[in-house]
Amino acid sequence: MSAMTKLRKTGIEIIGDIPWGTHFCHFYETKEDLLDILIPYFKAGLENNEFCVWMVFPPHSEEETRKALEREVPTIGNRLAKGDLEIVPHTEWYFKDGTFDLRIISVWKEKLTQALAKGYEGMRVNGNEAWLTREEWKAFRPYEEKLSSLVVNQRVIVLCTYPLALMQAAELFDVACTHEFGVARRRGKWEVVEGLEMKQAWSEMRRLNEELEKRIVERTSELSKANEDLRREISDRKRIEASLRESEERFSKACRFMPEMAAILRLSDWCFLDVNDPFLQKYGYERSDVIGHTGPDLGLLVNPRAQVRLTKMLRKAQEVRNFETCLRSKSGEMLNMLLFMLPIELAGEQCVLASGYDITQRKHTEEALKKREKELEIKSSQLEEANAALKVLLRQREEDKKALEDAILANIKETVIPYIERLKAGRMNEGQKTLLETVESNLKNIISPFLQKIAASYAHLTPMEIQIADLTKTGKTSKEISALLGLSKRTVDTHKNNIRKKLGLSNKEVNLQVYLRSL
Repeated sequence: MSAMTKLRKTGIEIIGDIPWGTHFCHFYETKEDLLDILIPYFKAGLENNEFCVWMVFPPHSEEETRKALEREVPTIGNRLAKGDLEIVPHTEWYFKDGTFDLRIISVWKEKLTQALAKGYEGMRVNGNEAWLTREEWKAFRPYEEKLSSLVVNQRVIVLCTYPLALMQAAELFDVACTHEFGVARRRGKWEVVEGLEMKQAWSEMRRLNEELEKRIVERTSELSKANEDLRREISDRKRIEASLRESEERFSKACRFMPEMAAILRLSDWCFLDVNDPFLQKYGYERSDVIGHTGPDLGLLVNPRAQVRLTKMLRKAQEVRNFETCLRSKSGEMLNMLLFMLPIELAGEQCVLASGYDITQRKHTEEALKKREKELEIKSSQLEEANAALKVLLRQREEDKKALEDAILANIKETVIPYIERLKAGRMNEGQKTLLETVESNLKNIISPFLQKIAASYAHLTPMEIQIADLTKTGKTSKEISALLGLSKRTVDTHKNNIRKKLGLSNKEVNLQVYLRSL
């Protein structure tokens, strides 16, 4: 079997082996369609000592093509270095000075001659024709016809690839006429379409294309009317959008004009849409730091639960007033804020117009007052305890003073008065009487304050009854009192009975001495 009649492996399962001189085509829709055919095609050529030329066109770059081939041929780097394979951009192969050049046919001949001289079995080629424009297609069909003539009886296989999405029926017909057969994916499976079948298929496609163009004209009329309706709808939508923008601008101006801190936020994620200068000054941010960011992004919220509570309230379209929370500035300073929030709608989204007052100083003052009140409560408690102790001391002092007064009166009456009375009863000259009266007068002056207190307790008693009550209080018996006062015991007992009546002790088993001491 000669070298020309020996079949070559295509690597494409649906095609199998083909002879040298074959010129066929491949139709693709996706990048995957392209690689499904070309990767095994070139792999088979390299494995069978064929010189390979792959002309690429975007979206495939030279590097992307190399990587795709490397997954099936790991040694592709060495192959490229040895010159077994050339990956060439279509602009370097088909074009000269920016235009398509038919003289490329001579380059094909030179490449084949060089390959055979280097010991290759032959040459395997692919060209992606996605670059063709309507004008270039007129010149490209003659090129394909000349290429078909060139490969006859030559050790070369040529596979041309065409993107279905960019081709019209006439162009598909031309491709069918200039290739022996084609490969295309139908209903998810690769199939081979022979030349005659291809021509019939493209003829039918041309007919269908004419029917499609007729339907397009009809549909264009329908679409024209629909388009007019759509224009009106777009016009209405633009008016609505303009109104929304105007509303948004009004809210934004109101926000920036407010003298206190203010911001506009999106309720769904608490993203800042606008803030005023007092806000930026208070929290230490630039406008670009805030717009488009959320409160959690900036670390503003000290207590995340506050945001949850506010969201629930605002989703119910409730206004928020006097909401106290703690926010953090850029420098990390904690600020006590009193917030006011109003739910609004901007561009169809739920938003919030928020303002706030810094009550940090007020909170500090309140805390200082609370601390001072606590201190005063402690001091007041201490003063009450001291006052109670002082009252006890004063009461003890009064009791001690009273006991001292009673002791002084008792001592004078027991140790002094009896002797004065005796001296008065005895014989004395005028000088002695005068001296005794002076002593008695001075003693009365000394004990008069004590007697006044006793008189206050015994206000309803006679002077004699007071004197007997006082002696009784000191523990003197009726006999001792009668001796001291120069009265009979019976008179003293009568005075004691009168004292008991005046003090309300009649018919009561109460000791007169004990009662008098309790006064």
